[in-house]
Amino acid sequence: MNHRLLLSSMIALGLTLSSIQSVQAEGITVKILEIPILNVKPEGLLNWNGNKISLSFLEPYSVEFSGPQAMKYSTCESFLDATNNLTTTWTISGNSESRLIGRGNVLYTIAITKTGIQCALSKRVGVWWDTPYIFAPGEQSVPMTISISLDGNKIAESTGVLRNPEFSQPAPEIAGLTRGDVVKGFARFQFKGSVPAGPYQSPPEVTLCPVGSNGHDCGWGYLDEMNEGVIIADPLSYGKSATLEVKWAYTNSARENVITTSKLVGLSVQQSNDPIPWSVIGPSKKFAHEDFALILDLQIYCNMGSSFKSNSVTCSDSGSRLYSRSNKFSDSKLKAQVKLDVQSTADGCSTLSADSLYLITENSKSLIFKNLGKPKYFVELKLSSAIDFYDVWTGKHGPTLLSLGENTSFYKGAKCHEVIPPKVYKVVRVPTGKVDKSSNAYKKMYVAGQNFAILSTASDTANSQCTSALQTGMIQSNGIPRHLGPQAASLQSYLRTSSGFQGCLDGFGH
Repeated sequence: MNHRLLLSSMIALGLTLSSIQSVQAEGITVKILEIPILNVKPEGLLNWNGNKISLSFLEPYSVEFSGPQAMKYSTCESFLDATNNLTTTWTISGNSESRLIGRGNVLYTIAITKTGIQCALSKRVGVWWDTPYIFAPGEQSVPMTISISLDGNKIAESTGVLRNPEFSQPAPEIAGLTRGDVVKGFARFQFKGSVPAGPYQSPPEVTLCPVGSNGHDCGWGYLDEMNEGVIIADPLSYGKSATLEVKWAYTNSARENVITTSKLVGLSVQQSNDPIPWSVIGPSKKFAHEDFALILDLQIYCNMGSSFKSNSVTCSDSGSRLYSRSNKFSDSKLKAQVKLDVQSTADGCSTLSADSLYLITENSKSLIFKNLGKPKYFVELKLSSAIDFYDVWTGKHGPTLLSLGENTSFYKGAKCHEVIPPKVYKVVRVPTGKVDKSSNAYKKMYVAGQNFAILSTASDTANSQCTSALQTGMIQSNGIPRHLGPQAASLQSYLRTSSGFQGCLDGFGH
């Protein structure tokens, strides 16, 4: 049997795999590709009853089989069924163990190549058949060598790594706060040391829980893009000693889910006379953990029969509330500044303005909504915020819409009062000359003139409407200027002809 040694090196997923060899034996060339495979197809992680198996259990690796023998088969299972005495040997820290490779080791067929087939293989077949390597505390990975033999002759070998499935990064120390410090309403903090790099299963969980807490009086916080922290104390915890915890739930290098926790005990939680500023509250939604959030319940009331003599209206805030959510809603009476973004719509017109104002939760006061235009009949105010809205009585989420007006019957058919700013138009002379009533221009504008008449009042004449359409692209619609829209240019081209202009006059008077 001839042996031909092929030496090469490769980098897979940031790891340098050394001593990759492939040797041809009995028409088979074997090359170990990747130890371990980190991006295993999801179906390759399932056992016989459909349950997911961890990567650390499978210890998957990939192999390419080439040559005339390998080219006979389209699946790795059928290839291994026909190939006897193919053995794999695993060596970790000087300890080796060998097993035959069979179809039970196949996770899936990676690819059919021009010279053979690539297979994703597992070390184990359904059950543990070796003693797993025992990692030392804090040990992230160790070198691992895989060799493949045929009839006792080694034909491929490669060294990769075995990763610790339980490895979690050491917790960084919380800085900026120390044992015995007072948290008055909220506090900021940082870390000494590196935080876990992720990928995260969810945003980091930040809590401030009193000793013996059942979870419903825990403060909640977040980490920003710079991994600097904010903790917001729940008023139910005022006057108590509490523990600040930050938990990172992430996937480690072995693709297993782990948690790293930083903890600071012995903080004193006290009430602050000042509301928590918007600069602290505002970003909270962006970095919210799935089990914790702040919900805004607006308690704003306006006179539904308000008279609009100016571009503003005054409403009363009877004490809007911020609710903390930790599996269920809790009225924690959190006093904070909240920014409201306001959009106003008047008499059915499009949004006229955008403005912002601030309210202090748990306070009762008047709020003035400004820049509402000059409505005659009604105004709608759409209130939104970076904080989620929630009506605890109706269970509805989303922005709040306040409707004000003297008579709600104006909601249907109300005339939009929008004033179109004056525009300087180039004077276009009314065309004169011979009229051809059989022309396309005459026919088109005859129909348009009829439509102009339908929208006109008694004071509008055929000449005024057709001339206005020609010169400005606008007509009077029930006394309100109305642009002809996308069709204006086409209609004006017809109106510039004597036939088209006459068609407009005749259609209007028909």
